[in-house]
Amino acid sequence: MARRRRKTNQFSPALVLLLFAIGLFLASLSLVAMSPNADQVAGAQFFVAKVQSVPWCADNDGGMNIVQQGTCRAGTINPKTDFCLSSVDLNEFSCGSRGCINTIFDCRTEGYQECYNGACTNTTSNTHLECILNRCVVVNGTGTNQCSPQGSYCTNSTTPDLTVLSLSISGNTTVNVTAVIKNIGNATIINASTTSFILKQVPANISFSDYFTLPIPFAPGQQVTYIRGYFLPYGAQWSLVVTADAFNTVIESNEFNNQQIQNFST
Repeated sequence: MARRRRKTNQFSPALVLLLFAIGLFLASLSLVAMSPNADQVAGAQFFVAKVQSVPWCADNDGGMNIVQQGTCRAGTINPKTDFCLSSVDLNEFSCGSRGCINTIFDCRTEGYQECYNGACTNTTSNTHLECILNRCVVVNGTGTNQCSPQGSYCTNSTTPDLTVLSLSISGNTTVNVTAVIKNIGNATIINASTTSFILKQVPANISFSDYFTLPIPFAPGQQVTYIRGYFLPYGAQWSLVVTADAFNTVIESNEFNNQQIQNFST
């Protein structure tokens, strides 16, 4: 008896070639979609060439404004603030084509009386310039300018000098302490300073501490009086130490006359 042969599925060579051709076509379409065309590349190059750093400038007083102090800022350059070169001359900053520029004005020719605090004004300022700690600073009160311009370095430096001019104690168990602090130097004090009262019982370890802030500015010849009352027990010994510029915040011509000590009993 003859054996029947099993049939198998076979692809013809023509079908295999057709499928291969279709695969290549689809692959080429995918590559085209992923790659930029010539126009896209050229456009990207053109865009990069147009990116530039654009300078900017701003003046918070609105520009060339001589009656208001302002500050000009341009890019990363340090800001420039209007300031007085003298009692009548103003250095005004404003925005120019390449950043901040400065222009010098004589306030008198602009119809104003003086330059004060970085602006031309008709209001009498009652201030003057003093050389304090080698720096030219504006001080309240009338006087002759010792230096110019404001903020500049100066060498004819003067210094203040605080002293406890007088110290008095009155009363028995109700004790009133009066201290007078005076600037006997030749320069105005413009930074904060503190006067201290330290009262201690001797030999017991009982103490009281009080602090008074100096009025600023404190001109040469100016003095201030501080008064403090204490309720103390009868029959005790006390020591009172009054110190001007207790925290040493003021550089003085004499640092050894800032203190007075008085001992008393109740």
